[in-house]
Amino acid sequence: MNHVRHQPRHVEYPQAPENNVSLPSNGKRVVIIGAGLTGLMLASELLDRGFKVTVLERSRISGGRLMAWDEPGFTCPAGVQLERALHGVWWSYRNLREFFGRRGIKLRTRWANAPEAVFSVVDPSGRVRAFKAARKLPSVLHAYGLKRCAERQAAEPFRLKLPQLMALMAFDSHDPEEVKALDAISMADWVRSHGIPEPFLNEFIDPLLRMCNFRSATESSALAWHRYTASHYGHWRDVEAVQFFDDITSEAIFEPLLASIRQRGGSVRFECPVAQLEVEAGRVAAALIAPQAAAWCPACGAAMAPDAPCAHCGFKGAPCVARLQEAPERITADAFISAVDLLGARAIFGEAPFAGQPFFDDLRQLPVSSPAIAYLWYPQPGATQTAWQARFGAREVLFSAGFKALGTTSNLTMIQPQRYSGGDLIESDLSPSALLDGPDEEVIAQLDGELRALIPDLPPLADARLLRWQDFTTAEVGSEARRPGHISPIDNLFFAGDWVATAQNCIYTEKCAVTARLVVNALLDHVGQAEGRMRIFASETPSVPVTLARRMFSAKPGARPVEHAPSANP
Repeated sequence: MNHVRHQPRHVEYPQAPENNVSLPSNGKRVVIIGAGLTGLMLASELLDRGFKVTVLERSRISGGRLMAWDEPGFTCPAGVQLERALHGVWWSYRNLREFFGRRGIKLRTRWANAPEAVFSVVDPSGRVRAFKAARKLPSVLHAYGLKRCAERQAAEPFRLKLPQLMALMAFDSHDPEEVKALDAISMADWVRSHGIPEPFLNEFIDPLLRMCNFRSATESSALAWHRYTASHYGHWRDVEAVQFFDDITSEAIFEPLLASIRQRGGSVRFECPVAQLEVEAGRVAAALIAPQAAAWCPACGAAMAPDAPCAHCGFKGAPCVARLQEAPERITADAFISAVDLLGARAIFGEAPFAGQPFFDDLRQLPVSSPAIAYLWYPQPGATQTAWQARFGAREVLFSAGFKALGTTSNLTMIQPQRYSGGDLIESDLSPSALLDGPDEEVIAQLDGELRALIPDLPPLADARLLRWQDFTTAEVGSEARRPGHISPIDNLFFAGDWVATAQNCIYTEKCAVTARLVVNALLDHVGQAEGRMRIFASETPSVPVTLARRMFSAKPGARPVEHAPSANP
């Protein structure tokens, strides 16, 4: 049984002495498919517990959706490295933080937007709305801060009543019926079922879901909203203490992890796409690395010509090289773990012998989102402060609402000053409402125009990149019911990643850490090894006021009477 334990509230890197082990070899071999964060966490933990580990990665770069790479030709500055997106680490990511602390991976000491509020919302008029947590007050009052921020600065006046406000934060992830009910309804319909005013839906809930789920409130399940917000109310740090890495992910996370894994005898093999798993007598016998006829993009996996950018995602670096062996390479092991993204899992498990089994067939029904990330470089050498700083001060991240294309926007020259300087390197996660089917030049021009409306003193745009992805995990109505667990019907096959089901409320990279620990414990049970079981922390701060609110106000649709008829959707 996997025990979920709480921890002290104010620890940046939680301590779990029982996780820090170094056990002798048990003679068992494990193949991990995928060298993203999930795969490398698994490799690191299993090596500590005596397993022989081989990681197979289709790309020539580690990192998966946290990947970073050298981007040739980008003029800000020479040798710039780009990432697939800027990834924050929330205070509630307790299992991830414990792993980082144990492995010596440091987060920067400054919190996002400090000393400003972490949630700074900007709209096309230029108005900035600041949401600050209720320090030194009961955690339930965080919701009142959100209510106050929304009501005072909304374009249309409205009032949230107490039952409506409490229902927005009352999600109980330990109640299977509540999870099921929220999975079965869109957030827009949930809002209307509780009589919550349309301006709050349109100006706060919908933009937030576009940021965190890359789906509108009409497309997103109510579960997506409640899982995102449930981990942010236990303590004021849960709201405010979002941090970034000390450097880009390749140098801050993946190079140290790779070096540690190899030093301890683990093997990480790049440009080894797993084409098929061979199943015999109800067990996976081998992974097959098939010959490749062409080069492919290391960022998204699409076919890529050696002398042109990837036509699918826009990556401009070097492609993965073609493999020329005459026959598939066969790699055997005692156990196999899939730690790939959802599209990678579909490719491996969508064919025989897995097709026709409900556990695997559901993978093809799980949705993925298709966001685009833009990087825009506005050089301003010699200036005492850049145009962004003159307009927004110390705010590094802006949550955008009401724009055609501009989404969550970050200033990388402020977040990573040791790497970028001499201007504003702005990253924007494009809203799903953007015209992403248009040419890159049109989308960049739209973004540039929207930024200039907010920051009139921006210098001329010197360079830009638009990168398009289609493999981010998302939550639509009914998707939770189809997610597989970490233990598959195949005796020695396990799953880990942010698209795998967990009873514990956790999101994003924290879910990767939780599912990795679930797999480690399941694998120890599988081989009959008693030593080395991992402690799993609850991914939220214990809070008596929040617990009471959850008991009094259910998040289930229809659990509270509609207090007034909602206005027509504008």
